[in-house]
Amino acid sequence: GDPSSITIFGESAGGMSVHAHMLSPKSRGLFRRAIAMSGVINAYDFTHSAEESMVRGDAVAGVVGCLADQKTLATHPDEVIGCLRTRSADELLWAASRAVPGKFFPFLPTYEDDFLPEKPSVALRAGSFDPKVDFLTGVTSDEGVTLFLWNQTNPQILAGPLDNVDRETLINAGNKVVSLWTKGASPSLVEIGVTESTGKDSIRRKFVDYLGTKLFVCPMHLAAVAHASRGGKVFTYVFDHWPAKRAPLSWAGVGHGMDIPYIFGLPLLDRDQINFNEQDVAMSEKLITLISSFAGLPVFRGVTSWPEYDVSSPLSMLLKNDNATNINGFLSEHCATSSTHS
Repeated sequence: GDPSSITIFGESAGGMSVHAHMLSPKSRGLFRRAIAMSGVINAYDFTHSAEESMVRGDAVAGVVGCLADQKTLATHPDEVIGCLRTRSADELLWAASRAVPGKFFPFLPTYEDDFLPEKPSVALRAGSFDPKVDFLTGVTSDEGVTLFLWNQTNPQILAGPLDNVDRETLINAGNKVVSLWTKGASPSLVEIGVTESTGKDSIRRKFVDYLGTKLFVCPMHLAAVAHASRGGKVFTYVFDHWPAKRAPLSWAGVGHGMDIPYIFGLPLLDRDQINFNEQDVAMSEKLITLISSFAGLPVFRGVTSWPEYDVSSPLSMLLKNDNATNINGFLSEHCATSSTHS
């Protein structure tokens, strides 16, 4: 291949890794294009400062007996780390769940080191990245849905009608999932957008939107704006294609990770069309082409012109039913007044 024309891409944690390489001085000049799908590293709830990581590390060390004589990672790093290395992986996983209870990820990528010297949101605002890297990034149409699917023990919460779910149960379930996926104190109902007059269907929608925009959509917009404002080429998309043979949730869109089967061509392997149909095959082929051929301009069959994302015109392409149409400022109204996305 051509070393001057390397493209890196990833989805979810992989997308965050791609974006981290874009911000890292250690990776500067090693690639020409980057694709971050459903994940960028400037999401507030997906990184820790060095101090935050060390506090959690000390908590784990304490659970497995590695903080003898008041020694900590700050005061005696070699000794504490040496002790931790004598513990098995299973012990450390168990200790992490005990030391940091109630969180989906006990530990997160850390900044304030050689790889990421600055907080990612600070690096974006300061322009600490190479704007000559062409950037393609996007989200699914309803990222937060999957987080509820993964962590919901009450199937009635996910059903269409909420007739058999009382308001308190619904709010408690929503708060639990939000707490699992965010760091720090849980947000108030007012922050989520729930008031005493909010109906049950709207309560569910508010919780899903809160997570989807806070963790994925708003960080994507902030990353795209930062790159575009420095003169970089940015292209964004919203994936809104549901498998034709799978009944959609009546109240939800396409959740986090639901684009993965199309990225890896699973519809093309379903020769008997048990789970997918021809429209799914067409979408998968187009998405694979979009990723594999990204060379300055995205290629999506049937689309003659993919607009650049601009600060004053934040256009994305809505990918749905193997078609693509322009959409302006996708869910950006959720980002305008919030400071917790950075």
